[in-house]
Amino acid sequence: MSQRVSFHFHGYQPGDVIYRKNTDPFEPMEYVERNSPVELKVGEEIVKGNNWTDVNLRAYVHAVNVFREVADFLGTPVASVDIEPYTITLLIEKDKKYGTKRYESIMEAYEKGIIDLVVTIPFHPIMPHLDANEQMLLSRIMFEFYKPIIKKGKIKIGKDGKKRLILGVWLPEGVFTYETGRIVSSAFEKFISSDEEFKDVETHLYFLLDSRQFLSPWMPQAFWSLNYLDLGTSKPFVFGRDAYISDAFSFGTAGIGSVLENIVRFRTDLAKEEKGVTYTLTLISDLESLIASPVQTKRFNSLVRALAFIGVKPSTHSNFIANKLSGLERSWEGEVEGAEAFKAVVKEYSSWSEYSDMLIGGKTSDTRWTGMRRADAKVISRHYNKLRISQIWKLGFNEATYKVNTYVRRGVLEILKKEAKNNSEDKLYDFLVEYSKIIFKEHFRKQGIKNEELEFKTIVEKTVGQFREWGVAARAARAYYMMLMGNRSCARFWEILDTRVAFQNIVFLTHALLDLLKIYQYTGQIQKAERTFKLYKEELINFHNAYEKYHFDELFGYVGWETSYDAWIASIQSRVPQRTTYNLVRRAALYVGMNDIPELIPTIDIIEGKILLKNITADTAHILGEMHGNWENKDFCEHRDTIRDKINGYDKKDLGLEVESKK
Repeated sequence: MSQRVSFHFHGYQPGDVIYRKNTDPFEPMEYVERNSPVELKVGEEIVKGNNWTDVNLRAYVHAVNVFREVADFLGTPVASVDIEPYTITLLIEKDKKYGTKRYESIMEAYEKGIIDLVVTIPFHPIMPHLDANEQMLLSRIMFEFYKPIIKKGKIKIGKDGKKRLILGVWLPEGVFTYETGRIVSSAFEKFISSDEEFKDVETHLYFLLDSRQFLSPWMPQAFWSLNYLDLGTSKPFVFGRDAYISDAFSFGTAGIGSVLENIVRFRTDLAKEEKGVTYTLTLISDLESLIASPVQTKRFNSLVRALAFIGVKPSTHSNFIANKLSGLERSWEGEVEGAEAFKAVVKEYSSWSEYSDMLIGGKTSDTRWTGMRRADAKVISRHYNKLRISQIWKLGFNEATYKVNTYVRRGVLEILKKEAKNNSEDKLYDFLVEYSKIIFKEHFRKQGIKNEELEFKTIVEKTVGQFREWGVAARAARAYYMMLMGNRSCARFWEILDTRVAFQNIVFLTHALLDLLKIYQYTGQIQKAERTFKLYKEELINFHNAYEKYHFDELFGYVGWETSYDAWIASIQSRVPQRTTYNLVRRAALYVGMNDIPELIPTIDIIEGKILLKNITADTAHILGEMHGNWENKDFCEHRDTIRDKINGYDKKDLGLEVESKK
């Protein structure tokens, strides 16, 4: 058969950070993680972890093992995998903690071609929701992070003798706009042109999206060809995921026989089969889906072997492209040359995981992360347990995030401009890109990068030449990265605000603001320190005021009630009232503040009067999508070591906060 099936798995764990330690900004950051024990059953093995991130990272090795098994069986890789950079660094930390070698196992799989590398944006933000400056910076950081892996395993010599680099990009949540596409492509071109090793290499970029994002082609069979995007100066290839079959496999809603039948009976292109033109069906799932149940890795192994048995070859997207370009496999006329017939048009702000009942004309959008439909600007609601929750909280969350993002970006660039010798904006952004070598230092070390190249001194000399005060510059850069880390998409993925992932986002955004505050205090810029503290209070501590501040009462609901004040309060209320009455944003902001600026917390006015120490906790509600795990505490996502025990050595009574009495 001429039919191919291309599997891709997306690897991302946001982390379970509840606090960043106040460590040296010239070295990688250190964190305090949530302690909420949970276990998963993968195959016949019980995998245990201290939190959801921990247990999933420990289970990743099972996914790699099944990729190795099927690659050995077929003699070729059958899947591409992207693993987000921060997630990769977490693997290194877990290896140190448990004496394992999961990082090495995954890197070996990339280098030996057991799995095909696809790159993805660091920290997993919704790219089109960010300022263009952050989008470009993150794109550049992405290519720098993966550069050593790319050089070791991605440059191939085709059957026609040409050296090629064919690299896929996975955008977080698949959310796409043409501006984002152009930014990523531009960063790729800059990445290629700046390195002599790519001088004689033919390079190609491709994007992995969802077929429901395509406005054209409209025929399903056309999705399976080698299509491209017209981004003006570049024309990267693009593939569209088959959502029905991908989800049927991921969520186990169909048996292997049913999946095979759907592929062979309903996804076969008879015209291409008749002419011997190869085409590929794209199936994309989260890597987590392979370890979500005891039988899932076995199902994947069985599916791949069954496909091969009936003559449907599993093929990575890179191999599919390479075989077309080299002439090894047959193409339609104009398919390789980029004829107009193969130009795909993608809907702006479309995604791969939109709510299925919110599709318009069968096409996706980003409603899941905005809380509001772009088509009619109406705020929606979702079910949570037996409740109907307005998603208006996402509008408030987005506004607070945007305000902090803008403030931190401007503040950091202003500080760096004052401190740097060569302070053009381009050089300052070059410095921020290179600072990723501090953030991801352990990864670069393991990839064989020399220690001197990872020193702050080298980074400074390579970019801005010199800083007046290195400590100020390093802390400013770290604040910028904290802001980037506070934009993870998963905080807005779920129906409720009160989740461990939203808590982490606010923790990072709070650290970014308080890092700036401390720089301003140190440099004697008292007014700016006061302004920063004011923003911290207004946007985070008093998050509940966003309804009036941003005039949410003037918006319209999908049904009507979703934009009422009662709907707002219900959407942000604590889902763990047995632990705290504070909404999650206030809770997380105070949790960091009580560690970083305990002397300032008593000066904050809140509507209830005095801040109650008993309400400052890292505990959150469980995410319903994670309840298949066997949690020790099934009632809520706890953190067993509480802030109430110790606050930076301060006596609680001296802080002027009300302390709960001990019985």
